Amino acid sequence: MSKKMAKWFFTDFDGTLRNSRNNDLKLNPDDHQFVLNFIEKGNILAVATARPYMQIKKFLKQHYNLRPDYLICSNGSCVYDKSGNLLYDNPIPKLEQKELFDTLKKYEENVIGLIYTTINKEEVLFHKTWNEELKDAYFGMMPENKSLESLEQADILSMRIIVEENLKVQIERFAEKFRLTIGQYIFNFNDGIYIDITSIKTTKGQAIRQLQKLTKFDDKDVIVAGDDVNDFSMFEEFYENSYLIKQERNATFRSQAKKVIEQIHEIEVD
Repeated sequence: MSKKMAKWFFTDFDGTLRNSRNNDLKLNPDDHQFVLNFIEKGNILAVATARPYMQIKKFLKQHYNLRPDYLICSNGSCVYDKSGNLLYDNPIPKLEQKELFDTLKKYEENVIGLIYTTINKEEVLFHKTWNEELKDAYFGMMPENKSLESLEQADILSMRIIVEENLKVQIERFAEKFRLTIGQYIFNFNDGIYIDITSIKTTKGQAIRQLQKLTKFDDKDVIVAGDDVNDFSMFEEFYENSYLIKQERNATFRSQAKKVIEQIHEIEVD
């Protein structure tokens, strides 16, 4: 009898793994137990998130006692194993980064805040409306209150820029100009328009493919789950076992995944 192969579960964090629907930053108890049972059976857990590595690793351990086998962070800009070894990274190209900063400096009054990730650092560069709610949302991070100039020479993996509407248009033009090398995700929140900038080759789906080259798992053993536009790449790469977590904000694109569920504990694992 052949040995049963491990399943690989790649799950988004906000709105997917953490999805209590009570705004209490907790895991749904049934979802938490599902993940624990999944791991106990010898399967592989990977969290694929827009959040940076050090932040999400610490939070998962401290609040849920979870140590995923792999962390795919900053929308796929980097991949780490459980021991903290960097397996893959893909920074923003320098030419494009320079032009982006030129745009931001030109419209600096319309930049509400900027959060960035490098290999060695993940910080809030500045934020004009920072408050306790945002501090909680970003797991205790606090603004450095530094200038754009202080960051523009760094090797940046990803940037989250919070902007007003007129700067959004300028960044969209920038992304269109560099559509072959730059990727962007746009989210609308109460405190502004959030624009995540990465290299075009940076997606959660492509990061999983990079990990697959190293670990040789089979597509049929992969399960992916997410709830927003930055999860589309996972759905595209592994559609047959893709799950979208139903949220109000994703009513218009639920067809991107094969199955739509309320909570991850509804996922069927063979």
